[in-house]
Amino acid sequence: MLELDAEAQEEDLTQSLMGAIDRVHTAMVTYAARDSEYDGQPIHAGEFLGLFDGSLLGSDKSLDSLMQIICDNIAQLDAEFISVYYGEDVSMEDGENTGKTMEDRFPGADVSVVNGGQPVYYYMISAE
Repeated sequence: MLELDAEAQEEDLTQSLMGAIDRVHTAMVTYAARDSEYDGQPIHAGEFLGLFDGSLLGSDKSLDSLMQIICDNIAQLDAEFISVYYGEDVSMEDGENTGKTMEDRFPGADVSVVNGGQPVYYYMISAE
């Protein structure tokens, strides 16, 4: 929305907003409801699943281990803004701790933590 210029021509505005979208990357953490396989990777019921820009990063019994993998992917972006939206099954304390992890790992980024209240996804993280 920072790219929005209400007085711009439609074509210029579309190009500007599409460019902004390309700079936003999303990581999500959910869980596996059953044993399965995705992109050749085995997934076991009850494990946490990490997704980054729609691709499976992996699954793990440890949320901390999976968050490190997500941070490794975010580190490749040189992100200026990181927003952590924690879901309905995450306590405020855990959400804030995840935000602190992001602040420690990315001291140059502006990190925001928001109670998103979303079902199914423990975390939705945007990096831009």
